[in-house]
Amino acid sequence: MAQGLWDGIEGVVSRPLNGARTTGIAGFCTGIATGAVGLLTRPVAGVLDGFGNTAEFYSKLLQEPERISNAHEDYL
Repeated sequence: MAQGLWDGIEGVVSRPLNGARTTGIAGFCTGIATGAVGLLTRPVAGVLDGFGNTAEFYSKLLQEPERISNAHEDYL
């Protein structure tokens, strides 16, 4: 979630600057719009990613453990 928040804040600054460098004032305005959208969506994506990682962790935790074979079973 923190990474998503950081990416959103970074996008608000970097997208308008990059847009201004490439296409001038129109790129700056487009960069502001896309940066604002990113500021809203990236933290939400970070939270959802966190839920997904937690669900994956518990799914693996509840699975039957795999048996590790003993390399020397033939000699027992």
